[in-house]
Amino acid sequence: MQKLRLEVAKLHKEQTDLTKEPYIYHLLRVEHFSSIIINNINKHPDFNINDNLKEMVRITSLLHDSIEDCAHLMDDIDEYLKRIIYKNTNIKDDHDINIIIQSIKLLTKDENDKENYIAHLLKLNEYKNNSNINPFDDLSLKSAIIVKYADTLDNMNYVRLS
Repeated sequence: MQKLRLEVAKLHKEQTDLTKEPYIYHLLRVEHFSSIIINNINKHPDFNINDNLKEMVRITSLLHDSIEDCAHLMDDIDEYLKRIIYKNTNIKDDHDINIIIQSIKLLTKDENDKENYIAHLLKLNEYKNNSNINPFDDLSLKSAIIVKYADTLDNMNYVRLS
């Protein structure tokens, strides 16, 4: 994961958040919160997130803003993400990499709705409702929900933003 963190830091090197901190700090906090959420989910007897999915969620958390913030740096977004994941993580299976990319896309706001956060959240719900599956059986949606929750926790941290 350290190689991916370094790669993501390079990708976002010119960016700062609302507090003028390097943007990578936000991504690292989201990764951390995602890990805490997974550890708490795994305490429930009816849920189990295996180590492979844990790593996929952590990767998604580090890359969750990459399309919105850095797409201009990428010729082919899917190929770029596949390359960065394959090169910098232990995830090598194409199916798993595609789940991560789908999760990132679920977390990416539509270009036309950048300011409409509610519309973005509705996109996740629409995906869930249009799928004839239990959302917790869909790994990309499960990962996206965990990362969205972790991202929201960090974005709502009034201590950081005050």
